Amino acid sequence: MTCAEDLLVGYRWFDNKNVEPQLPFGFGLSCTTFKYSNLKLFVGDGINQLVTAQFEVKSTGPRDGAEAPQLLRSSKQSGPAPPEKELKGFKKVFLRAGSRRLFPFRWGASRRAMQREPMFYRA
Repeated sequence: MTCAEDLLVGYRWFDNKNVEPQLPFGFGLSCTTFKYSNLKLFVGDGINQLVTAQFEVKSTGPRDGAEAPQLLRSSKQSGPAPPEKELKGFKKVFLRAGSRRLFPFRWGASRRAMQREPMFYRA
C-alpha cells in the first residue's frame, strides 16, 4: 500500500492545508482553563545530546480539570514539504484548581543535526 500523503498525516495535514480542526488535540478534557509559562530549553553537551524542554502549566479556572500539554518542534529545514510542526511529546494530567506543575520533555538529538537544522519550540 502506498500513502500519497507522505509525512502529511494528522495534524501535519491540517497545518499544511491551513485548516483549523473542529476538535483539536485534547479537546473536551475539562471545563476549566490553564495558563502555560516559563518555557526553557536545555541542550546537553557531547556528540549525542539530550534536549530537555520544560514549562509550567497552571490551572487558572474555578474547577479541577485535565489538560494535555504538548511540545511541538518547528524546523526551517529544506526539502520536500517539511512538516510545519512536529510533536515531540505530550502528557495528559489532572490539576486541582489553582495548582501548577512543571513539565519536562526529553528527547535525543545529535549536535550535527542541531547545527544543520535551526529549531523553534513552543508549548
